[in-house]
Amino acid sequence: MHRTRYCCGVILVALVLAALAPRATLAYNPTAAASYADQWAATSNPSYPVFTGDDCTNFVSQALHAGGISMVSSYVGGDRSTLKNWFVSGTSTDNASFSWSIAFDQLQWLYWQTYGGLARIYGPTQGSGSRSGVSVGDVLYFDWDDSNRYGVSHSVIQVGYGTDPNGWVGDLVDQHSVSRKHAFWNLGDYNANNQATTMITRIHIDPNTP
Repeated sequence: MHRTRYCCGVILVALVLAALAPRATLAYNPTAAASYADQWAATSNPSYPVFTGDDCTNFVSQALHAGGISMVSSYVGGDRSTLKNWFVSGTSTDNASFSWSIAFDQLQWLYWQTYGGLARIYGPTQGSGSRSGVSVGDVLYFDWDDSNRYGVSHSVIQVGYGTDPNGWVGDLVDQHSVSRKHAFWNLGDYNANNQATTMITRIHIDPNTP
């Protein structure tokens, strides 16, 4: 359902290379990111491309950009594949960097961009009132088969706390592909094997990061 780039071990090399370059401007407003996600969770912003059937990471990138994270397209002439870049231009899917539109690449870019902030959540608990421990504006990455090698294939953004459409009470996320607004954070109602198979990776974006 979502593109996955399995690169065991590559993440370490990529992070070392990325660390050699200056960071992009980061002045993050998590509330603004969550507000954008709420606004466009059920539909698509016509100012951006739509990755049909595979729009989750594009949607999260839009929300992060609305929250104040600046695009980067200066390296290697705006190369889409380098993890130093994070950008989209116009409404063509051909004009988006992989880090903008692919979950695994976005995770790597954010890990470098935010000076870390990485945490893994194993065996998520399904239950009313269950908390994710993730702040509003953070990003969660889902590895549906618990490969434990950053084989992430889906991304969502944390937007608040409340009751989801199925009646679960707890932390809530928005997502695309499938479009969902205020879904219970671990998506347990949408994955029957969630408890046994899912590993969730968290990226916390500190709004105070310089």
